Amino acid sequence: MYNHLFLFQVHKEPELFHRILSHLESPNHYFIINIDKKSKDEQTFKKIINSHKNIIFTSFMNITHGGFSQISCTLHQIHQAQSSKIHFDYYHTLSGQDYPCVSVEEFDSFFNNNTQSYMVFDKIEDYPQWKYTTYPKRLEHYYVTDLLNNSFFRKIYLPQIINRFVYWIPRKYNSWESIWGGWNWFSLHESVIQYLMNYIEGHPKFVKRFKYTHCADELFFTTILHPVIQKYNIEAHNSLRYVDWHPKRFHTTLPLILNEEDYDSIIESQKFFCRKVEEKTSKQLLTKLDEKIQSSKNN
Repeated sequence: MYNHLFLFQVHKEPELFHRILSHLESPNHYFIINIDKKSKDEQTFKKIINSHKNIIFTSFMNITHGGFSQISCTLHQIHQAQSSKIHFDYYHTLSGQDYPCVSVEEFDSFFNNNTQSYMVFDKIEDYPQWKYTTYPKRLEHYYVTDLLNNSFFRKIYLPQIINRFVYWIPRKYNSWESIWGGWNWFSLHESVIQYLMNYIEGHPKFVKRFKYTHCADELFFTTILHPVIQKYNIEAHNSLRYVDWHPKRFHTTLPLILNEEDYDSIIESQKFFCRKVEEKTSKQLLTKLDEKIQSSKNN
């Protein structure tokens, strides 16, 4: 039976996180969790974490949406995993808004004797557009959001004000031929994780260059791994997560906050997680997923 490590970054809705952990608990499932330092629910999160098994490590890093801190957190979690005495076959990055869609039995059955990895890279037909529009906006300007990430500064809009000024400081990126974007949520075999960490250790300038950029988490890992997709058997357009970036109904944020209307699409997708969900908006959906998972266990 493979050992699976789930690397969580959470910041709100601790009861939702409790439900997620409860669905994922298994003797061969382990967890490393970061509770955002800014979270108002830190004590509740701690109580929930203490009620679950196989928690390897808990951190309290201050995470900025779109900041390098998201990358730093994932790398820190992988380092913690590799310093433990447990061998992990697969590493899965998740947020506290990623809900399981299958039972642990179905999950383990899929991965046993599997060496394939799962991640979403930008499609080759979209690459030229991204390369000359979105990628430069993220990499060729300064963003100091990580340095100003606290409630008071955000309340007075200081990060936005400072970013407007530093944005125009020249900052060329000289290796555009290697940049490739995608999603930062992945399920990677240990061999890919080892390649990733070896690359990072051998290329400190590459890592440093991604600091003070915007949404670099959607460029960093995919850029490193894109040249070795075939070598390491990475499925490049499937992260095993259901996400709706092109909703057909009214929405105020992307990706779409899922609800019961999305249940059939989620099940038909055969994905293992769906995101994003919230306790209130997704209440009926979560109930239906709970019932599906329980039914699978009973059968």
